[in-house]
Amino acid sequence: MGLTITICLLIALLSIEIVIRIIYVRIVLSTFDIKPPFNVAHVLPDPAAEKITFKTTLGLMLRGAVHRPPAGLPRGVILFCTELDGTHWLARHYCDGLIRAGFAVISFDFRSQGESDSLAGYEPNQWMTRYEIDDTISALEWIESHAEFSSLPLGVMGVSRGSTAALWVAARYPHVLVACCDGAYSLSMLAFHFVSRWASIYMPQWAESLIPDWHYRSTVAIVQFLSARRRKVQYVHIESYLKRLKSCPTLFIAGEKDNYVPYYLSQELMRRIRSPLAKVWIVPRAKHNKARHTEPGQYDQILVQHFEQMLPQKAEARLSSDESTHPLKPHFTDALRNADAKRRAM
Repeated sequence: MGLTITICLLIALLSIEIVIRIIYVRIVLSTFDIKPPFNVAHVLPDPAAEKITFKTTLGLMLRGAVHRPPAGLPRGVILFCTELDGTHWLARHYCDGLIRAGFAVISFDFRSQGESDSLAGYEPNQWMTRYEIDDTISALEWIESHAEFSSLPLGVMGVSRGSTAALWVAARYPHVLVACCDGAYSLSMLAFHFVSRWASIYMPQWAESLIPDWHYRSTVAIVQFLSARRRKVQYVHIESYLKRLKSCPTLFIAGEKDNYVPYYLSQELMRRIRSPLAKVWIVPRAKHNKARHTEPGQYDQILVQHFEQMLPQKAEARLSSDESTHPLKPHFTDALRNADAKRRAM
């Protein structure tokens, strides 16, 4: 008799769990793909920049620009990955201090964004997909194909969603010597933040307190799977790659008043790198992607100091114990093509 009652209780609890799960997954899925109203800065085209065009996967053409320093040859080259709904011209806003300090900055628009070709049936949102990673790899190939840039120290910078692309290529390709991210987040971390926060809207406080974190995380995993199938995309998860950034100086910039991406997510990303070379700068009073607007002078100074670590004299000193970890001259076309060939063969 006691066993029967126990089995009935377990079945009842399981039924309640399934019903709650289905309801909550449907609620989260209905809002998961909706783009937040980001207040992206408007930047006019720079007439001094050189416009560029290059091909990415599926035969699409990407468009961007080269921003050269005002005097002398570039000391290094930085690939800029822009934010959602922004254009490649934003590189001038975020990287103006770097350009004036002697770095060349190369920016581009992801597919279906800005001036680049659109992919039929694909509507980009705040979640990074394999499409944007392919576009970033294509930008790296363009850099390596040009004699002016291929022998220069290489760094990457990403803003908001573009930070995922910057972290991915920095982790996968040792030729990227330095990385910087403004308003960075990962899909799983940010989705968990919102799913757990939304719970207080749809259920009483006493019930919310009984739900463990693993329940929220499994809900996030289900929603990601269903969303990817519905959008016919492959989402990119950066967490498993972060440990590869141990020898790559990585700077995270976060706004103290960021309501979209709380600054503790940047702290968590830094923690997972597990390296003293990874640092976080939390900018007081700054909102999402507004750190430079809030502290323009300090922003430019910190970026210049950070990317100067990839210059030969400083990189040599830092990597003297294991120079092979991050070669000073990036020659990575073969590695990129081999990785892409393997992916297509799968």
